[in-house]
Amino acid sequence: MGFDKFVWHVDAREDRSEIEAAYIHGITEWASRKLGKKYRRILDVPCGTGRLHPFLRDCGYEVEGMDLSEEMVGEAKERGLNCSEEC
Repeated sequence: MGFDKFVWHVDAREDRSEIEAAYIHGITEWASRKLGKKYRRILDVPCGTGRLHPFLRDCGYEVEGMDLSEEMVGEAKERGLNCSEEC
């Protein structure tokens, strides 16, 4: 299996990112209602270039990301996003 199978999300369109962030928000809101606890922090693993972060922040979440790719984390940091490289 080639590496390309794992990087499909890197070239995702911006409108798809917004839809995926809305889905995450919906799941989080459902969990909040079911468990009676408000969730406001999200750990995005693997965060890649942090493409979901702006949309999740617009929903009111504090977002932090982690990824194994130093290159992707570097790109996210260039965009001013809170990501770190972890092993």
